[in-house]
Amino acid sequence: MSLDTNTVAFDHQTVSSIENPIMHRVEVDCEPLAALVDHAGKDWRDLLHRSLVENPFLHPALVKAGIDNRLNGRGNNAVVVSVNGRIEGLFPSRPAHIRGISIPAAVATELNLYHFNGAPLVSRDKASEVLRAWLSAFGTKGASAAWVMRNINLEGEFAALVVSLAGEAGYGFHVIPRHRRRRLTREFDGFDEHIKAVFSKNRIQGLRRNIRRLSEVGDVRFERAVEKDLVAQRVEEFLHLEASGWKGEAETAFLNNPSTAAYARAAYATDGDKGFVSTNALLLDEVPIALSINLQAGDVRFTPKSAFNEEYRKFSPGVVLRYRVIEAFYQEQTCELMDSATTVSANIHTEIWNKEVSHGDIIIARSPLQANAIAMAFSGFENAKPFLKRLRDKIT
Repeated sequence: MSLDTNTVAFDHQTVSSIENPIMHRVEVDCEPLAALVDHAGKDWRDLLHRSLVENPFLHPALVKAGIDNRLNGRGNNAVVVSVNGRIEGLFPSRPAHIRGISIPAAVATELNLYHFNGAPLVSRDKASEVLRAWLSAFGTKGASAAWVMRNINLEGEFAALVVSLAGEAGYGFHVIPRHRRRRLTREFDGFDEHIKAVFSKNRIQGLRRNIRRLSEVGDVRFERAVEKDLVAQRVEEFLHLEASGWKGEAETAFLNNPSTAAYARAAYATDGDKGFVSTNALLLDEVPIALSINLQAGDVRFTPKSAFNEEYRKFSPGVVLRYRVIEAFYQEQTCELMDSATTVSANIHTEIWNKEVSHGDIIIARSPLQANAIAMAFSGFENAKPFLKRLRDKIT
């Protein structure tokens, strides 16, 4: 395994000594996340809409749901960068671990397994200044000296900038590609052109045949819900759909655990920002047979959760729903792109959504040796996964 670390001499300074002719006062604090949710919710939401990286999983409602239902574990803190009294950077953290084994003196930015984006919230307009302030605080004021950011878009502006600044600061860093993620964009001239480009003729005919056959069973329609009460109803129906399928049998559905069920209801049925949570549904006689949950930050809509009624498997209701979602995406134009929030290999969007981006981990530490050790630990575990899976299958 080759692990290269770029280092540059850096004279570490305290945050209070940072001066910038454009940004007059930069302050960095580390405080418990729970307290921050309570007293900075409005400013936090404002930053969510101005962030360099769209990350709806850091909406205060989702973070609070994780804390309240103990999904985040202990030690939930945040490094907050303020400029002239306004929050311009929010770096959440919890103790880093690999399958429950703690990594000494390191923190992770993904707070729980339902956070599919580990990027912090950093003001787009002040990104360089905010990231420099955060890096300067490593190991001081309660901030960790080593950070693990997982599920980062490695092709985006944030990844390039944070790695560049870490190298400029003389810190150790590693970028570890993990998987590719599907996205939906308006690359084509309308819905019909999109479908022709991503589907074969036979596939289109089969899909339309399934829609026709479903229509023979009952009244079929597509619905995108944004109104609070309807979203809450659809979220509850989603939970039962998910539990009735293979996830329920595998005991990985939300309803298999009271804490995760409570988290889902609090996080996805939030009455926060209008349009932040929405649902897509394929209704048969007004009853959902396929559902997906959306979270929107800026112009990007994420679809982290979906489920369908397996009694209608022969009609491919999940694929039919996504077909209708693409149609609505071109018609409504209420977002600029959609992110599947999962890996290509685990993604039923694969043949329908038209773009892929590389995602992975970014590890940064004040000590290059510590960055090397963390990267080796994560890479070693990832490389061992296939063996561990085969061993588990043999045992069970």
